[in-house]
Amino acid sequence: MKSGGLLFAFFAAALLLLAGCTPHVPIPSNGIYHGAYCEFGPTWDDVAASNMNDFEASAQKKLAVVGFGCFWGQNYFPRDQLEKIREYGAIPLIYWCPWGPPYELETEQPAYSPDSILAGRFNGYIKMWADSMKAWGKPVMVAFAPEMNGWLHPWNGDLNGGDVATGFGDPTVPDGPERFIAAYRYVVDSVRKQGVRSVAWVFAPNALNTLDDWNAIRNYYPGDAYVDWLGMVAFAARYDWDDWMLFDSLIGPAYAQLDTLNGTKPMMLAEWGALEWPDLGNKAEWLDTAFAAIKSRYPRVKAAVYWHDQEVIDEEVYDRRIDSSPEALAAYQDGVKEGLWLERP
Repeated sequence: MKSGGLLFAFFAAALLLLAGCTPHVPIPSNGIYHGAYCEFGPTWDDVAASNMNDFEASAQKKLAVVGFGCFWGQNYFPRDQLEKIREYGAIPLIYWCPWGPPYELETEQPAYSPDSILAGRFNGYIKMWADSMKAWGKPVMVAFAPEMNGWLHPWNGDLNGGDVATGFGDPTVPDGPERFIAAYRYVVDSVRKQGVRSVAWVFAPNALNTLDDWNAIRNYYPGDAYVDWLGMVAFAARYDWDDWMLFDSLIGPAYAQLDTLNGTKPMMLAEWGALEWPDLGNKAEWLDTAFAAIKSRYPRVKAAVYWHDQEVIDEEVYDRRIDSSPEALAAYQDGVKEGLWLERP
């Protein structure tokens, strides 16, 4: 063989070796990753071993995935949080949110908008974050700007163009979803440009908005090349002013729409849970129904991250924790005790 052929063979073998060593998040062939966000404070990032251990003790099951927040306004890379979750033994799921202080809900933030991202305002931050992620080098899931089709967060489609089609890009496409897709792709491309290969990217819309209109889930999909996991955010109710949603009514339409977007990628409940509010519905019964439905009717769900927290607004306590009542805790424990629910990746 000529020297050029030997050199090519050497580099080809090296590339295959590197590819085989590339960190990744394994997809369970059988079972579902048991996951949770464990009450990590107002910016979702006060990750502590005690919180994870307390949740495990309450659930009577270890966690395979632990979710936490990384808000762009905090301007840092969450290495400490990632290390704590890794030391616990779980895969980190980062809710990477273009959000600045004072972190108010249902409020526009032009400084952190998709337009600002696309204009390059955060290029330095994204590069720092990507370089740090590359140096960390271990498997991690990242849900960029979750609930983009919802109403709570400033990056949502309604606050960034909505159904108007003439202010951005294609004049036949609603600007809200189009801006999100452009920003999502920009961020993923920017991170990958720095050589980061350890991130599994999660598309995490709100399960509620699946109607055939401009705000439907499918209109926000960035494309197969940019998404590794198809996620959804799904709550029976988060606040007392919400309608109580039965599990199948909540999950079924979203699951079907994600299935039409891609028929093979794994799905996850990137955030899920229910408020303890008897006037709205019975949380324990809802959990019983949810666990039975996930097992029997939603085979593509391969991870579920329960949103375990309580929130105080105007002195009213909104408790979404698994132990918000003895009945809810018993229902959760009973649901995850099966071997179907995986304790470790």
